[in-house]
Amino acid sequence: MDLPDLLQEMLKRMTHREQDDDFLKRARAMLKDIKEPDKVCKLNEAFYGLRQARRQWYAELDKALRSIGSAPTNADPCVYIGGKLTFVLVYVNDILIVSNDRDKENQIKN
Repeated sequence: MDLPDLLQEMLKRMTHREQDDDFLKRARAMLKDIKEPDKVCKLNEAFYGLRQARRQWYAELDKALRSIGSAPTNADPCVYIGGKLTFVLVYVNDILIVSNDRDKENQIKN
């Protein structure tokens, strides 16, 4: 399957992202059953499949889209509008880009 460059890059980054502090706060409770319960391992990256990985992927996508002038609609935060006529629809980790402005479309992809 040939995915657009932006989608490929975002999917690659899903497994290489810094963790948020909330995960570290819950880590001790999740790791109680290990042999040394007073020690906690810090994850330096969000792993695909963890709940916070999806949220952090969306936060990174949101930041990237806002940086090029797109903004989420009031009706749905997963639908972005920007440029002449540019819609970026996001559902979980699927992205659909609809635009009549090739430059804007290429800017989103890159």
